[in-house]
Amino acid sequence: MTTKLVLSKQARSALISVGTNRQGAVVHPNLPAGVLKELRDADLIGRGYGLTRKGSIERERIVDAMMDDLF
Repeated sequence: MTTKLVLSKQARSALISVGTNRQGAVVHPNLPAGVLKELRDADLIGRGYGLTRKGSIERERIVDAMMDDLF
């Protein structure tokens, strides 16, 4: 059983702003340190601020949920 990841609004926004689900795509490095730490601690970004596999999947889930809410 998997647990649902709970992210702050800022962390969710940072993932969305990447613009792609591609693993290795980079979040903006000038985000507040707390947001970057939250994403790193959740293993959503790695060195160089790139999306990990987990980060790519989580971004896709967030965007899909937003689209479902719109329609």
